[in-house]
Amino acid sequence: MRILTPSFCTPQQFVTVEKITRHLFSSKTYVNTSPPWVTTDNEQNQKFFIAFSLYGTRFAARLKFNMHTFSILPVELVYRIMDHQNEQTLFCSMQNVSRRLNQILSTYERYRTLTTLRFTRNTIGAGGVQHIADALRTNTTLTTLNLNGNGIGPEGAQHIADGLRTNTTLTALNLSWNGIGPEGAQHIADGLRRNTTLTTVDLCGNVIGDKGAQHIADALQTNTTLTALNLNGNEIGAEAAKHIADALRRNASVNMV
Repeated sequence: MRILTPSFCTPQQFVTVEKITRHLFSSKTYVNTSPPWVTTDNEQNQKFFIAFSLYGTRFAARLKFNMHTFSILPVELVYRIMDHQNEQTLFCSMQNVSRRLNQILSTYERYRTLTTLRFTRNTIGAGGVQHIADALRTNTTLTTLNLNGNGIGPEGAQHIADGLRTNTTLTALNLSWNGIGPEGAQHIADGLRRNTTLTTVDLCGNVIGDKGAQHIADALQTNTTLTALNLNGNEIGAEAAKHIADALRRNASVNMV
């Protein structure tokens, strides 16, 4: 059997996994006892779990096209599949695939206790960070998100800002060294105006300039939860720094770090 990997998995290869699934649940060797994923064919079991455990981050996305197969998987088997996924996959790729998967995910221990996600220096870009932002919209466990050095740019900053508008648990966000520029700073400022949980934001090294600093200063006048803000390395001039200082006087809860 050809082993499926995230880097080389194609729709045609996914059919192989689908066939394994259908064979597993239609086979007469299936034993409807606990645990429900056990069959009398050990080789079949091994091939099944190798295929799914190595399937990686594209697993949940493919399920959108294979919902019939997924709908018959026992919860315990889905847990076993999740056991082979890393934190990034659990957070980014397994949410909002289907209502049933959301329900199962909400009861999965590793997901329920996932409070910190560090995804630094991976250059995931705007496209990659969109998956994280989409998950942020509905996630209720994550409190710390570190995306340092991922080159998300202004478009990626907009995705994160969109997620911040509805997220109710995130308290610390690190977007340092992402090249978001003044446009990205405007998006983050818009998100800060509506977000009511963030206490720490790191925007170091994003070259937001005077225009970006002005947007952040405007947001500080209405945001009442932020307590720590890092704007080092952003080419902020004297005039923009004055706007920041004025905003800080009006919002005494924020400390510049």
